[in-house]
Amino acid sequence: MNNNPLISLFKEQLEHESAAVSSQYGLDKRGDFLIWWYFLRVLELSASDIAAIICDGGNDLGIDAIYIDDENYVHFYQFKNPEKLTSALPAGEVDKLLSGLQVILNRKYAQIAIAE
Repeated sequence: MNNNPLISLFKEQLEHESAAVSSQYGLDKRGDFLIWWYFLRVLELSASDIAAIICDGGNDLGIDAIYIDDENYVHFYQFKNPEKLTSALPAGEVDKLLSGLQVILNRKYAQIAIAE
């Protein structure tokens, strides 16, 4: 475990800012807090743009957001914001993401897609 005080400070700041974002945009799922924080603060997207790129939820193939930038590069995102610094990312989450990307790249998503 890294005992670097800067990491603890960053985590505390991230939690504070994420809580503010959740309050401002009426988010109730902890998983959405980091997604919205990232796209608002790092990529400076609008709320409507963020809502359009989020695909987090059941049957999301391990992908929380898909963003196509101005140069037509496709970015696939998976976010994890554990409550504790000592929490590890479950290996299954990485496998799920890689499998989901394989499904998309092989154009087999229509076979498993569920209409909402």
